[in-house]
Amino acid sequence: TGDNVQSVSISSDGEYIVAGSENNKIYAFNKDSSTPLLSYSTDGDVFSVAISASGEYFVAGSNDDNVYFFQTGSSSPSWTYDTDDNVKSVDISANGKYIITEGTDTYLFERSSSTPVWTYDDSSSCSPTLDYIGTSLSISADGNYIAFGCYLDIFFFKMESSTPLWSYHTPYQIQSVSLSAEGKYLTAAIGSYNTQGGAEVFTFNNPLASRPSIITYGPAIGSEPSLSVNLMWFAGSDDRSNLTFDVYLDTNSNLTTQVADDITALSYSPTINLVMNTKYYWKVVATDPSGSKTSSVMNFTYMGPEWTYVNDDDTNSVAISADGEYIVASSDESGDNDKVYLFRKNNNTPIWTS
Repeated sequence: TGDNVQSVSISSDGEYIVAGSENNKIYAFNKDSSTPLLSYSTDGDVFSVAISASGEYFVAGSNDDNVYFFQTGSSSPSWTYDTDDNVKSVDISANGKYIITEGTDTYLFERSSSTPVWTYDDSSSCSPTLDYIGTSLSISADGNYIAFGCYLDIFFFKMESSTPLWSYHTPYQIQSVSLSAEGKYLTAAIGSYNTQGGAEVFTFNNPLASRPSIITYGPAIGSEPSLSVNLMWFAGSDDRSNLTFDVYLDTNSNLTTQVADDITALSYSPTINLVMNTKYYWKVVATDPSGSKTSSVMNFTYMGPEWTYVNDDDTNSVAISADGEYIVASSDESGDNDKVYLFRKNNNTPIWTS
């Protein structure tokens, strides 16, 4: 970038990366290339960036006093907001719906508008006469809980209100705060500035957040994936080794078709053949020894092929029968080992190869 990079963030699936630099630029990348998808100039150092779990949205804060909110793939912000002070810290919920920032005050936004949902006056905690005082923000994956650390104070909010649920005063400067996905646990690192000693890590338990927890995030609601679909979620349990998931996927929002039972991974790739231009609904049920929790219902419209098959070399030719029941393909394998493959229309496993 030609200057110090102040902040980086990566989507949960690793597909997208954003960065903020002291050369006044915001960068967005796809993991497959070092050539930026976006290089956007601001009028000041970019202190902080954050990206949603699916990589669909990201936010940046600059010392030009502005918050910049983007949809990935766009060459300009969806909106900006002038906070009247350097924006030192930003964060975004996993689904990209809520954004929390700190400038003159602490601001909560909903992604569709640059008008804050609420504002918290943090001047009594964040305005010591020291130039090096920073801030740290964290928002839970579903946006329900927010943690804010500034100088010697930690504040904990429920999304619905700008009045903190509680605050905690520390003996040394707060370096960082972080929330678990459902906001059940908050951890904070503190340490005296530029001196030895005083370093501590605090962890707080939020009794308002229940477990097991399940938060689905990708594919995002209303998205139109055209390649392989991978259903993804965050989950929490106080008995993680016994946490399992049932996955439901259907073309009906009532969701009665179970496609996976008692799996332990935090993602699932459907084994059924998805039909192009068809809307699908999905949900996940998390279960541990203490009980079960059902996620919200997500949806996407599939815009890709019904199936794909990858061979080891070039595919030279394909043909399909008049009734569409059979597909034949030929490939140019290495050496003299050319092959012919026969498939049924609804299965990517060859009936035979020759």
